[in-house]
Amino acid sequence: MKIKNQIQRVIYTLAFVIGVIIFYNACFYPGQIYGDNRSLPDVLLIICSAIVLFISILRFSNFFNKFKYRKVIYGIVIALQIVIQGYLAFHMIGVLGTDDIHVRLQIGKLLQNKYSWLPYFSYAPNNIGVVIFATWCVRFIKLLGFSTGVAINIFNLVCIDIAIICGWITLKKLKHFKAADIYFVLVNCFSPLVLMAFIMYADVPSAMFCILGITLFIFYLKGKEKIKYLWLVLSAFFIAWASFTKENAIILLIAAILTILLALKPKKAIITLGIFLSVFGITSATQQTLKKADNFQMIKSMNFPYTYWIALGLNPGTNGTWKPNSPSIPDPNSDTARFATKEEKNRHDVYLIKKEIHEMGFRGLLGLYSKKANEQYSMGTNGVETKSYSTRSSYFPIYEYLYGNKRDFLFFIDQIIWLIFLIGFIIETVFLARNLNEDGKFLLILSLFIIGIFCFHICMWEVQQRYGFIALLPLIIMACLGLEKISMEKVSVKQHVLLPSTGVILIGLVLGTINSFPLTNNTQSTEIVYGHNFPTDSIELKPGEKITESNTVNTWFNRVNLNVPNDKKLEMAIQRKNSSDIKIKNGVVKHYFPAGTYNITIKNNGTKPIKIGVLKSSPLDVLGNPISGSKENYLCYNFFQNKKVVPISSVDLYGWLILMMILLWSNYLEIKSNE
Repeated sequence: MKIKNQIQRVIYTLAFVIGVIIFYNACFYPGQIYGDNRSLPDVLLIICSAIVLFISILRFSNFFNKFKYRKVIYGIVIALQIVIQGYLAFHMIGVLGTDDIHVRLQIGKLLQNKYSWLPYFSYAPNNIGVVIFATWCVRFIKLLGFSTGVAINIFNLVCIDIAIICGWITLKKLKHFKAADIYFVLVNCFSPLVLMAFIMYADVPSAMFCILGITLFIFYLKGKEKIKYLWLVLSAFFIAWASFTKENAIILLIAAILTILLALKPKKAIITLGIFLSVFGITSATQQTLKKADNFQMIKSMNFPYTYWIALGLNPGTNGTWKPNSPSIPDPNSDTARFATKEEKNRHDVYLIKKEIHEMGFRGLLGLYSKKANEQYSMGTNGVETKSYSTRSSYFPIYEYLYGNKRDFLFFIDQIIWLIFLIGFIIETVFLARNLNEDGKFLLILSLFIIGIFCFHICMWEVQQRYGFIALLPLIIMACLGLEKISMEKVSVKQHVLLPSTGVILIGLVLGTINSFPLTNNTQSTEIVYGHNFPTDSIELKPGEKITESNTVNTWFNRVNLNVPNDKKLEMAIQRKNSSDIKIKNGVVKHYFPAGTYNITIKNNGTKPIKIGVLKSSPLDVLGNPISGSKENYLCYNFFQNKKVVPISSVDLYGWLILMMILLWSNYLEIKSNE
């Protein structure tokens, strides 16, 4: 038992080290590697605001826990969330990039009972699971009368809501009621949890399955009646589904196995492992049958080996991401794709891995790891900071404040809350490493999962900002436990320390606000308000043939980009209903266009056929109308709004400073009175 306790201490110590690494990056160098910090106010303002809010939350938790109308507040906040999410489900419909659009296109095909898979899924077969699961759910939601775009949003929002509720239930089950209240307040203020739901990808459904599996696993560990074995079976079932929808969730299976071995006595551990692995294995086998039922067939020439993503993760020329640091760096995807078979690709990538490790050496490897940690974990937005819609059929002003060029203030709040979460997480790991208690057994699975995701991506695999999202709620759960513990500590601060500390924070707030003034200046903004510029196929335009696509745009735009071959024989034009047409030269036209119905026409004036790239898809509301006379071919173009915007209003910045000063003064008086 002593050995197991020592192993648990090592695990929590490692979690503490990881927490410190992430906190260091998030506090002092947020988004530094690829300049994602350009949308944030001054670091000094973020740090000082985080200190003020950290103390305020601790004070609030002590008050809220005893508040007479606590349940009323819960009800009001939940009602507001339902209203906000309902509104966003109808007004945040769009597609971000390659992964998102392929998942949506495939869902569209399956909804039409077309059981053929896009070649993309041979390259990224890890996304097949989420397509199958999402299609089932979206098909059901559409029976209620919703469009596909709205149904996909509802699906993702329900998934993240279930995940959030499970986190709250877990804290309640562990009898940490104050931590549950802190959790409730903070997750409702932390926008990435909801914003990630407007990306149709594996992250949100997999995060839901992970937290369902963790919650039921903890139910099993705490259970004393026979029903606990039902929780174990369901836990294994959901963890299998998490792995099916996102492959790196297999780390949760490893975390569960290690927790069973460390937390249970040998006899019980053997029984538990037998049941758990049997259910996981049966569920996984069933999932492979589902792939066959939906007629997935691998295109071997497009399939990439796992070594490709390891080579990508160890590539100093991309800082472990898919993005080359400079034009002189070869594109990793093209470099591997030039080989015909998976075996040849694998040999090449194994060679790259050995070459990269040898050339970097130990110090170079550590330098790469530090950059990867900064890329994946330093921004509180956890992956939504770089997102913007490239395909959409409608535009609403709320988009600017969530994914558009006025989102900086929201991301500023997220960064502050992220720092508070990290402080709470560090505190909790310190408590657990020093004093193993009953909670330590139950929190092992959370800690091991967080450690596993961190080490897997930082030490080996490719990183992206959103790759840590799958373990975000486990980190938040532990953070709230840490915040609860520190809130119950009686801290006495002497006046000769309290007053200067308050003064330093006040100066930091003022200087940070002054340094953030550049964000209140007009900045050039370019946003896509309509279009679908993603060719997946081509059509042949015969001599003299003319094609037209007609769609209604609900806002103004002042630039049109039409993706066509550079051929002088092509005549292109855009025409508003009941107005004269405007010629599109070289695929581009800059002109003010009001909201209305527009026809885009392309005519072949030559004597030879010309191939035109098109997006081929089953009907999806996010794409608008197809080419006239076609049911599934869409021209590739975008309509842009080029304008000047103010990233953060000076009113918001001054208002925030005043709020922080009020809270700082209130905290000062409260701490002084407890002296």
